[in-house]
Amino acid sequence: MSKSYYKIIILFFIVSFSTKANNISINSLEFGDKDIDNKTIEININITWDNSWKINSGPGNWDAAWVFFKYKTKDGEWSHVKLNYDANDHGHLSDNAKIDVSNDDLSGNAHGAFVYSKNNINQKSVSYDISFLWNYGENNLADDQFCSLRGFAFEMVYVPEGSYHLGSGGTEPGHFYKYNGSNTTDTYLVSSENEITIGNQMNQLYYDTTNVNYQGDQEGTLSADFPKGYKAFYCMKYEITQAQFAAFLSTINFDDASNLIRKKEKGRNLIVRTDSVVYSDKPYVPIQFLSWQGLAAFLDWSALRPITELEYEKACRGTATPVANEYVWGNTSLNEDDYTTENKNTKSESISGNYSMTTGNANFKKRNGGNYTPYRTGKFSSYYTGSSLTRIQVGATFYGIMEMSGNVSEKVVTIGHSKGRVFSGIHGDGHLCTKEGLADVENWPCNDTALGSGVRGGSYNRNKNLLQISNRKLASRNYYQEYRQLGGRGCRTAPVQ
Repeated sequence: MSKSYYKIIILFFIVSFSTKANNISINSLEFGDKDIDNKTIEININITWDNSWKINSGPGNWDAAWVFFKYKTKDGEWSHVKLNYDANDHGHLSDNAKIDVSNDDLSGNAHGAFVYSKNNINQKSVSYDISFLWNYGENNLADDQFCSLRGFAFEMVYVPEGSYHLGSGGTEPGHFYKYNGSNTTDTYLVSSENEITIGNQMNQLYYDTTNVNYQGDQEGTLSADFPKGYKAFYCMKYEITQAQFAAFLSTINFDDASNLIRKKEKGRNLIVRTDSVVYSDKPYVPIQFLSWQGLAAFLDWSALRPITELEYEKACRGTATPVANEYVWGNTSLNEDDYTTENKNTKSESISGNYSMTTGNANFKKRNGGNYTPYRTGKFSSYYTGSSLTRIQVGATFYGIMEMSGNVSEKVVTIGHSKGRVFSGIHGDGHLCTKEGLADVENWPCNDTALGSGVRGGSYNRNKNLLQISNRKLASRNYYQEYRQLGGRGCRTAPVQ
């Protein structure tokens, strides 16, 4: 085997920013041995983040980093790195981390990797030295090609395979239930990824349309390929931040990036374009005014995919017995006092007053006339008490996912429109349509009209009822324009273990 060092100019770039809640960073990035015969080269990194876990009890899950890379030749555009996939030995190495990849293009290439602890840990800071194997030949690069490289890492949460209930058994607008001809409070058990028929026949999945402006068509079939939440998947731990979105914009065509930037500051949303540089003055705050086009482009670029509204309920409720009208932390208790904030507009922004230790905390519109804005991601989990905080106190889901109730709204794939029901869970491939700079993944909701998409979870400028897990009042509303409360996050079907 011929080995040498690849002639590459390394551009060191950390996409994430440092905060108390989501302090993930790639701290070193260098190249190791190159195998000319197999057209591969090692990418060696150190990655760290805080409050990591892997547990067998309770939800039996873990958090992870989704790691991917972009490269750029001297006169080319940024392109997605193809990592090696081999069912027997993929060539990615670490002493203390587990690395999972998928055969994303069915040709032995992965578009990224999940990195997480090999051993059980509980809310611990982690540091992993990792060697990835890049199939540079699959990217059509010559052995002596010069290029720049960037590494990206997002915090994710593993949602294990398993049965769960749709609907809480409550009275939320639009809620799911199992049709029985007499009431709307029987929850619907999802026990496989098999086909599901939506309709008003006995034992079918159905949903309420009382007091729902965007009702959905209450019909259709979800194929076996539609992600229903039974199969294991990963979900972003936090909503997409302005730092992450700015990093995305900085690696795509400049004109395309300009089309996805809000033209002026409003709320706490500020992403700035200066010459060929894109940056945010509020990098730790979730992106607002996020159109469906913008979300889909970000997810395609990062080799993720949209989350379905069924997966949303699984990620929130988990395998627990439903509680009627519950919020994502598993009960109906909610702190309705206005919070006070310290260190606003810094990476240490946190709650300084009216944090509840007994009821759920979330960012929503509590009274008319209030001045409500999005909070930095993970803000509730950084409240200092001297001891560990509970799921209720930090407003987390069954699996530890943050801000699924409130802050900015969650864009999802709806089952209330045929354009949503054809979704088959295909992941982005890291590349956008070269003509328009938008997502071009088969069977995703429409770029121009957003048909097939909807909104769940409520937001900082809406009332408390929208925070309920099973509230589907806006689940079929196709927001194709930019609205202040709109944000989002991505997910990915878990690699086969």
